[in-house]
Amino acid sequence: TDKTVNKVMANEKTEVFNERKEQLFTQYDVVEPIRLTNIASDLMYEKSVLKYKKDGKYGLINFTGAEVTSNIYDSIESLEYKEGCFLVEQEGKFGVINLKGNEIVQIKYDKILSDGYYEEETKSYNAGFIVGQKTQEGYRYGYINSKGKTILDMQYNEINRVTDIIDHKNVYLVAFENGKAGLLKNNKQILNNEYEEIEYNKLNNLFSIQKSSKQGVVNIQGKQIIP
Repeated sequence: TDKTVNKVMANEKTEVFNERKEQLFTQYDVVEPIRLTNIASDLMYEKSVLKYKKDGKYGLINFTGAEVTSNIYDSIESLEYKEGCFLVEQEGKFGVINLKGNEIVQIKYDKILSDGYYEEETKSYNAGFIVGQKTQEGYRYGYINSKGKTILDMQYNEINRVTDIIDHKNVYLVAFENGKAGLLKNNKQILNNEYEEIEYNKLNNLFSIQKSSKQGVVNIQGKQIIP
């Protein structure tokens, strides 16, 4: 129960009341809390906005009833591992907006995932976005940072952020192109895409690499430690 808004779930319909038991937001077809998908409990919701449906489209309102966005989206869902950002859909394409309704990632992708970055002080604020487009050869992925800046173009088979490197100013990415792994710091290539595997070991702050079934070790600047 929130001090401002109480949620009552009945027959798959959500009704919203204030502390005086007055029903709110009846001008909309549907008003629902936004469930957080990466929380262990099934009853954890976004704490400052609700989504509403009107004329077949969704938008966001805050708890005072002010519209954060117009009803222009086909769907609005929480983005896993990125609290405070929402995955929105228009005509089969996806983008990301924040709590203020500002567009962080343009609505033009077939798939969007949070990179999973988390630190104690800022939580998931500095997590970026792995974005994907369908092609005849399968998905191709790119990377957009937490501020919405494109870091990697849509040319990779797979992209993974090295989330064990706690550095909110820099992003370390293992990206596969044509089946070969490379390492990037932001958009700077540290290791070329010529490896079978690149794995980070946080205990010694080094990467193990494999090429032609042989293994070696490099540091985070890409300098060879063990051939």
